[in-house]
Amino acid sequence: MGGLARAYLVKGGARLPWPTALLFWGAVGLGILIKGPVILLFAGLAAVTLSIQDRRIDWLGALRPGPGILITLAIAAPWFIAITWRAGMDFFAESAGQDMLGKLGTAQIYHWAPPGTYLALFFVTFWPAAMLSAIAVPFAWANRQVDVVRFLIAWIVPAWIVFEIVPTKLPHYVMPVYPAIAIVTAIAICHAFVGPHRPLSRPFTIFLAFVPLGLVIGLPLAGMHLGDGPLLFGMPLVVVSALIGLWAWRRFLQGAVISATMTGVLSAMVLSVGVFQFVQPLLRSLQVSPDLAAVARTLTCPDPAFATLGYREPSLVFLVGTDLVMVASGEEAAAFLADGNCRMAFVERRFQQEFTEALRESDVTPALLTRVEGFNINGGRRLDIGVYKVTP
Repeated sequence: MGGLARAYLVKGGARLPWPTALLFWGAVGLGILIKGPVILLFAGLAAVTLSIQDRRIDWLGALRPGPGILITLAIAAPWFIAITWRAGMDFFAESAGQDMLGKLGTAQIYHWAPPGTYLALFFVTFWPAAMLSAIAVPFAWANRQVDVVRFLIAWIVPAWIVFEIVPTKLPHYVMPVYPAIAIVTAIAICHAFVGPHRPLSRPFTIFLAFVPLGLVIGLPLAGMHLGDGPLLFGMPLVVVSALIGLWAWRRFLQGAVISATMTGVLSAMVLSVGVFQFVQPLLRSLQVSPDLAAVARTLTCPDPAFATLGYREPSLVFLVGTDLVMVASGEEAAAFLADGNCRMAFVERRFQQEFTEALRESDVTPALLTRVEGFNINGGRRLDIGVYKVTP
């Protein structure tokens, strides 16, 4: 996006230096490798929006698109050729048809949320700067004809609208626009627009301490609700983070906005260490994938194979192995177990009945080794997974 911004700001007057153009097209190529065409959504929507607003597209020539597209293909094409040779077109059919298009419809039902969800979550996911960004919105609107701000708005708004419309909602989907929000907020702060003089800013900037204060209350309650205890040994740094957040609010009220911003960042750093290093390990009910992987290691017969039904978190793939089979139905899970004599399947309770019925019609009688219970923080729901195995 930095390369795209440089192209826009020179307004077609000159081509960008080769290092900048290479950085842009290299990033596009790597982005396609990582997440398919999604990178084109963010860069493409911004480019289209700016071209429509300015009624010109010649500014894109500064990026040297001819050789740039060839560079992108040189980066991404070998992987596409390799995956086509290895898996045929089935991979692309599943990725584009079931995964990507499923997000536009109802296939990803367990992550559905109404429009406006990202806006509501923004005050948590962009903490501690979210309230400062909200104060900066009138500044961005008033300066929307300034080229830099114009570019940042084109980066933020179209992509945000698209993801609010798409039924599938996950908090990280809109994070590629957060750098633009941070930049426009920083510009507003440096122009003294953000401060305690703005309407309603004094009470609402308590959000500088909102997340750690909420976690000081919520984490012990979550621990008791999930059966992991009050988590007292993991809480001291969370409390310290809340105190630093309150101090950031005090600095804001005193008019020291930059100091308040940096203090809020310090609060976030302390909170990250407190939560991820000390609290999360105490929440055993979140360790679903490690628990399943531990059970998988007990399958010691030659050439073991593993499948999962209903629980498809990437962490399970990393811990069990990239040859983990992700089946889509009870029939497929039963067929997987029947196809060898050293196999293990993880079956979530939602699919238990159809899996049991499929077993009755098959020639395999797997052993129920154990049940792994926990909480899926990604899906926001409890899990009960049966572990079935067949051995020689």
